[in-house]
This record gives sequence, structure tokens and C-alpha cells, in this order.
Amino acid sequence: MSFKGIRVDDVKISNGSNKNMILNNAVIELIQDRFEEGSVILEFGSGEGSTQKLSPFYKMISIEEDEQRVENEMFDSTGFHASITPHTSWYDIDVVKKAFEFAKETYGKIDLIIVDGPAKGKRTGLLYAIAEGDIVIDEDTEIIFDDCNRGDDCDTANAISKKLGRKLLAGPDSTLVMTTEKRGKLND
Repeated sequence: MSFKGIRVDDVKISNGSNKNMILNNAVIELIQDRFEEGSVILEFGSGEGSTQKLSPFYKMISIEEDEQRVENEMFDSTGFHASITPHTSWYDIDVVKKAFEFAKETYGKIDLIIVDGPAKGKRTGLLYAIAEGDIVIDEDTEIIFDDCNRGDDCDTANAISKKLGRKLLAGPDSTLVMTTEKRGKLND
């Protein structure tokens, strides 16, 4: 799959990457197939798979627990450092709110949310943030949940899908995709 003349494999990953913790090329290609260049992507977790490969083409906002990564490795993304809070084992909700506000004030929308973090926490915090009204997911925003081979992450994706009343479809490489009516099925 080529995107603006550049193959996903042509975007170099910096040395020392842990390929087990990066978003797979098949998922990157799925994003490129479904979203036009310049679309707005907010990601939970950042890194060489998503941030480095997607930020040359998309407006990226990254919520990341690793302060060093936010300071030094955001590529072309706007990074927000959010510590993992002990009582939720998820990102600091105030920082998450700021990142969502930044996206909506700066770009007017979020086209895609990638849930690939936190690395050292629980993704159930996203469900609670939605349920409590701390963040609002627009009906045209698609969500990709990575690492759904892990039971808790899969359960969280399913619970969010039910909470938002949206379909959840199997994507490549242990991902689940919560589609929108606007974007339709994965093979469209």
C-alpha cells in the first residue's frame, strides 16, 4: 500500500526499537486506507509504530506516560505528558481532558483515536472517562484498540463499544476497530 508515494515500510524506525510494542504495519496501512492525509489522530501511547510512521501525514496528538519520550521523541506530533495515577492505573484525567480540548480547539475534531497505551497501566480508565463524561467521543470519531489479544484490553474495547452504541470489528494483528457510520465496514 502506498500513501502519497511512500510505502509504510519506507518510513524508517529509529534504532533500538522494541518491535513487540509498536503498532503493526498492517494497522498503519488500515489507517492510511481509511483516513485522508491531514486527518486528526489522538493516540493513547506513542512511539515508533504509530507516532513516527503516521505523524508525517496526519495531525497527531499523543498522550504519553513517558516524560522522556514526550520531550525527545514526538516526531511531528503534539505530545502531552500524562502520569499514570495510582488510584485509576490510567493517565491523569486532567491531562487527557487538555489533550482533547487542544484537538477540538485547534482542529475542530478528532477523526481517529488509537488506544495503544498506557504501557504501565490499565486501559479501563478510558471507559470510566467516557462513562463519567470527562471526555466525549464524537459520533464521527473512529477508534482502533491495539493489543486485543490481551483479555482485559479486549473487554475494555467491547465495553466502550457498547457504551457508545457502535460496532466493533476485527482488524489486523490483534486490533479491534470501532467503526462509524460515516466510514462503514473495514473492507469498504
